[in-house]
Amino acid sequence: TTAGRRHVEVHFFGGEPFFAEEVVRFVVDYASMRAAQMGFSTHFETITNGFYPESCSKWIANSFDTIILSLDGPQDIQESLRPAVNRGPTFATIFRNAKIFSAGAAELIIRACVTSETVGRMAATAAWLAQELRPSTVCFETLTPSPLARASKLSPPSPWEFARQFLEASQILAEYG
Repeated sequence: TTAGRRHVEVHFFGGEPFFAEEVVRFVVDYASMRAAQMGFSTHFETITNGFYPESCSKWIANSFDTIILSLDGPQDIQESLRPAVNRGPTFATIFRNAKIFSAGAAELIIRACVTSETVGRMAATAAWLAQELRPSTVCFETLTPSPLARASKLSPPSPWEFARQFLEASQILAEYG
């Protein structure tokens, strides 16, 4: 309890929590039950890549208060930055689930990775996200250099170009509220 407030927050993050969907479901159900028994309110939050069956996304949309979804942009951007392990497509599944989250009661926050190749499309991506999903927040984050990023020939954007594009994207998002 904090200042007399009886509240429990559970955050699922690190890798993809829903690779262990049964464990997450158990924790949410058990924490909800125990919190109710003890007179506590709950808040469930997850950071996810959104790549799982529709039934899972519907459960998440109805069980979580905040969903932070990694979605880098329209199909061509998403597919180039986040292909499946077998290099297969991911966009259709993730976008379907994003639409489910957007229609649900949970707060939807989008995390979009920006590279040197995609920085010039930040404003268009911001408009697309706002029109298609109506998230409460869009977080544009620069690519962090890593061996995997270098092997994929991905590099972070110029800081100056990122800042310029970020301001333009912010103005567009502000227009959508």
